[in-house]
Amino acid sequence: MDNIDKEKSGNQSELNISSCNCLKPESCSKLEAFDWLNNIPEPSKKLDIIEVRFKNTRKDFFINSNLLRLKKGDIVAVEASPGHDIGIISLTGEIVGFQLKKQGINSAEYEFKKVYRKAKPADFEKWHEAILLEDSIMFKT
Repeated sequence: MDNIDKEKSGNQSELNISSCNCLKPESCSKLEAFDWLNNIPEPSKKLDIIEVRFKNTRKDFFINSNLLRLKKGDIVAVEASPGHDIGIISLTGEIVGFQLKKQGINSAEYEFKKVYRKAKPADFEKWHEAILLEDSIMFKT
């Protein structure tokens, strides 16, 4: 687990993914979306829906029903069937509403899966092990 560095800020410990380009949440995704509303103040009615990407291959929308403080680049555990999945937040805020509209999703009728929590160190380890196994499994097939 040499690619994941622990950083302590105050009482919280955060994990930064540093040396592997494929694990760097802020710059390595072919599914990266530019948040052109980033510098605009938040509206009074905040949208609690976020967009999460998974292992550089798919994206989906989730509801932040626990009202966690989430930002782009955070790694979160989200509802999946069965169990949970780990992904990187690609969009938050008002821009998500535009993405929903672009994809033809009506937020009033769509049943969003939930964001459970920010990923824990144990989640990072399992996620990292799964990524390392992908290449060997791919070559075996």
